[in-house]
Parts: sequence; C-alpha cells; structure tokens
Amino acid sequence: LRDAVKMGAGVVGGCPDVDPDPTGYVEAVLEVASEHGCPVDLHTDGGDPARLARIAAMAGGLRPGVTLGPCGGL
Repeated sequence: LRDAVKMGAGVVGGCPDVDPDPTGYVEAVLEVASEHGCPVDLHTDGGDPARLARIAAMAGGLRPGVTLGPCGGL
C-alpha cells in the first residue's frame, strides 16, 4: 500500500472480509492512510455488526474520511 501511494494512488482500501486477519488489515490500511493523508475505501458485506462497530471506532477520527460499503449484510 505504501508503494502504491508513493506511485500516485490517492485512496487506500480493500476488502478486510477476505483477509485472514480483518482487524489487522484495517489497522494497516488506516495507518497508511493516516501517514499520507489519503481517504480510505473499505468493502465489506457488513454481516458482522461487531466488526462494523470496530471498524467505525478505529476509523472515526481519520480525515479526510473513510467509506464503508456496500454493507449488504445490514
């Protein structure tokens, strides 16, 4: 992710649902975004309300912002 941002990517993100460590993945994405001032776009089915709450709590203070979607499981 860091290399992608250095090469010009303006947004970081991905799909934590398919990572073996979804929380660790989100932490890594948010860290890179915070370091570079990038917005975040995370794709999740939203089937686990506790996971969504954790992501929201972790990302709440990040600016310029975080998008979660499509959250079809809600």
